[in-house]
Amino acid sequence: MDYVASISAFKVETSHFLAVEGILKDEMLSFLFDTGAAVSLISPNSLFGAGEEESRIRFEQIVKSELAAQRVDAWEKTYKTANNQEVNTYPCVSHGVSVGGSRQMDFYFDFTFDDVNLPLLGTAFSDDCSYSHTINGSLVITGMKDNPGFSFYSGRNVLDFDVVMEKYNK
Repeated sequence: MDYVASISAFKVETSHFLAVEGILKDEMLSFLFDTGAAVSLISPNSLFGAGEEESRIRFEQIVKSELAAQRVDAWEKTYKTANNQEVNTYPCVSHGVSVGGSRQMDFYFDFTFDDVNLPLLGTAFSDDCSYSHTINGSLVITGMKDNPGFSFYSGRNVLDFDVVMEKYNK
């Protein structure tokens, strides 16, 4: 059964963002609602700031180790960013994630080691949602499938990102 929702994005200048909780232990990530992105995307740049190089390196080592252990391959094709940069991505899932205060769900996304600064909420997720976007106004998700984004990843071995975060937080 589909989920009826009332999830409001917050607007920064001309961009809409949705708060996503549960990927990182107790932190919220702001995902840019990007109707031009094919997949939702996270990179180390989304998680670590300047001066956190040691933490970033440790995190990337854990991700690489888990990709090998869980036998997750990069997608065969690369994606292009808005500035035409090609990025390699890996399919992932995180369990117990809330998008904009929604009920907890499995959240499917891609991870890249490449230089991408903002987490993106792509069409693999938004195509499974109904939303309204008023002219010069707000963005509200009014409903979503039970597993938004799942169909894009169906049949793929995906990285259980919760294992990565559990090992990183030890």
